Amino acid sequence: MKLLLCHNYYQQRGGEDEAFEAEARLLEARGHDIVRFTLHNDVIHSMGRLAAARRTLWNGEVYRSIRELIRKERPALMHCTNIFPLISPSAYYAARSEGVPVVQSLRNYRLLCSNSLFMREGRICESCLGPTGMLPGVLHACYRDSRLGSAVVAAMITTHKVMGTWERAVDLYFTPDPTLEYKLWIRGKAEGNNWANDSVFVQFSDAVDAAGKPAYRIDTASALAVNLEECSGCGLSGWGWEDDGWGAVDKAGVTLRFPNPQWQRIRIQTREDGLSIDQIVFSAVKYKTQRPGSAKNDATILARTQW
Repeated sequence: MKLLLCHNYYQQRGGEDEAFEAEARLLEARGHDIVRFTLHNDVIHSMGRLAAARRTLWNGEVYRSIRELIRKERPALMHCTNIFPLISPSAYYAARSEGVPVVQSLRNYRLLCSNSLFMREGRICESCLGPTGMLPGVLHACYRDSRLGSAVVAAMITTHKVMGTWERAVDLYFTPDPTLEYKLWIRGKAEGNNWANDSVFVQFSDAVDAAGKPAYRIDTASALAVNLEECSGCGLSGWGWEDDGWGAVDKAGVTLRFPNPQWQRIRIQTREDGLSIDQIVFSAVKYKTQRPGSAKNDATILARTQW
């Protein structure tokens, strides 16, 4: 398999730099064809502040370069280790424009915190998760003791949160048995236990319904809607498991088949803001007819299986 690995090197070499290189070596040792796209933060010294800030929010040159690289190499997937600050989230959009799925490794809290640590003055700090957004991080100069630098990071995080970059489209993979029917379950939690924050759209690369007709395909107008609340007025409370069945307690959702015995792609897209997801289950046997856990106040965490 040909894979595109994308990484922005730090000025001071660290764990993410090591992980990027180790992953590339391991994949190549297993026979995969690896294409690398890298930038290095050492070049920031030769940039003006405005140029560096602009690239942090959106690097148009990177967007064009990655699209050209993908057209030339045609990788099956792009894996990003670190994109901050020079590669920027423009890399995601470049890959998606060329139809290449994106995987982003998260080894810190950069998407939520200016200094990426949720620490300030030796103590845990989650102020930027509050109603004032990233403002506390700017006021406290959390990024390198610089209010200007913190403002740039905060602008990047906030801009792409508003754009839906971080959660609008997530690609996952699994290998189905083409002879079996599968049931989808999602374990989620609605922000504020509010019904207006409880649903997502799900699409698949090669699904068919019970009649054998294409169903809920990626890049079509058809999608499976998963609402965490089971029916209007059923209510929400904490974490819960739900399928696409809606309208009554324990109403069963659809089952799907995947006749192509290869890797299948699942795309999860925002339908309503505020739904957190921590587990996804596709089951052809055990959970085909039963919920993996509770619909409300769930404490069931399943062990990871095939992936």
